[in-house]
Order: sequence, then structure tokens, then C-alpha cells
Amino acid sequence: MAWAAREAGLPATVFEGFYADALAAGQDHARHEGAFHIDAYDDPQTVAGQGTLGLELAEQVPEGQPVLVGCGGGGLCAGVALALDGRNRVTAAEPSSAPSLTAALEAGEPVDVEVGGIALDSLGARRAGRIATAVGLSLGMKTLTVADEDIAARALLWQRLRIVAEPGGATALAALLAHPERFPDGATVVVSGANTAPSSSMGC
Repeated sequence: MAWAAREAGLPATVFEGFYADALAAGQDHARHEGAFHIDAYDDPQTVAGQGTLGLELAEQVPEGQPVLVGCGGGGLCAGVALALDGRNRVTAAEPSSAPSLTAALEAGEPVDVEVGGIALDSLGARRAGRIATAVGLSLGMKTLTVADEDIAARALLWQRLRIVAEPGGATALAALLAHPERFPDGATVVVSGANTAPSSSMGC
């Protein structure tokens, strides 16, 4: 968003920290300043934009091959699932320390969960989005949770492919490696996010 604002010559204020707190601060700022609020994952336009990744995958991934996407609030996962609906089944991969979509699908609605772990900075949404929950329920989406030690698989991305990924970005790969029985013929994993230092990803 910051990049897009700069390219368009528009001001942008980015709020960080725990997502629920950042969301509240951003909404309050928008009300007082008359600014336009952009939700990180629970807005139709955000989901549609993230869904363009699914359109790209449709050009690259064989029909029927499973796709694994890391999930926090669920915008990326929902967008990709909608774009690939009827072509490729999408599974949401979540840290077991932040299972927001898993809890939402079990409850039938978004619910608060405790969050923590090494992927907290990118997948630490305390509550899955309404859109992601509705998409997950309507498509019968499955989720897989992985432990922090499994997410350390991001080191493999650096060692073998020289890809620097944040823990959240490696969660889909971690789910594939931790649950190979679920994908006997393999799967496509989405690696997203590079908010990390190379030295932290090289840890062998």
C-alpha cells in the first residue's frame, strides 16, 4: 500500500503492531482525518486484488493440483480460493499458535483466538476476516496447522533456492512437509512475504 501511494503521489499512513490494535487505530485515524481506510484482508477490494495471484496460478499450475496458501486474516487465501474455485482446491496453512481461520470454520463464524509464535508479525490475526470465513465455509475449505518448529522450514527455501521468506511466507511449505500424506501427488505452495533479514533465514 505504501508503494502504491508513493507511485500515485498520495499520502498514506500505515499502522503496525497487533492487527486488531492497528485496525482500530487506522479506523480512528480515518474518521478524524477524513482519510480512506484500507483493510489489510477483510475488504472485497483487498480480497479481489489478492485473488489476482490465483489468476496467475491458473496459468502455471496443472488443473486439479492442490494449492497451499499461508493464512492469517485470510484475505490472500480467500482471494486465491475464489480465483481457483472449480479448478484447484486451496488449503489454508496456519501456525498452530495462531489458528484464526481454523477456529472460525469450526465455529461457523469469526471468533477471537490467542496468537503467538514466530509467524506472529504476518499471520497473527486474532480473528479471521468475515470474507475469508464465508469463503471457507461456502467452498468447504480445509485448513492445516503447523508448529513453529515446522515453520523453520523456511531455512530450506534459502539453502536450496536462495529465497528469503518471512516465517509466515514459509508456512504453506511447512504444511506440505509436515503433512505429506495429505498430498501424495505433491502440491503447489505459495511463498509470500520477505519481511525478514537474510541472516535469520539462513539458520541451518
